Amino acid sequence: MNRSKSDPLTDALIGEAVLALLKRKAPVSAGSLLAELGAMESRELDAQRRAAFPRIIADLQAVLAEKTHREAPASEQEHREKGEIRLSKAPQQGKDNLH
Repeated sequence: MNRSKSDPLTDALIGEAVLALLKRKAPVSAGSLLAELGAMESRELDAQRRAAFPRIIADLQAVLAEKTHREAPASEQEHREKGEIRLSKAPQQGKDNLH
């Protein structure tokens, strides 16, 4: 979501969803927020508010997908730089292997 283009209705609906989660003492996470927005959409009677939900949900999903994509290592080099060991490769035969 581009916060500079955010409208008051979007802010209000997201706020209502977060408050609903907090009142139920439910975990507040991206997944629970998306689920709550979907549930609110199904109950909403006002046409303008109901029409806003698909856009809000799609925007949040796009932000989450972008964040996931940015945080995912893109290459073997990134794994090495992070000190990660890839277990998917078969061990190479050589002097370090004990038989």
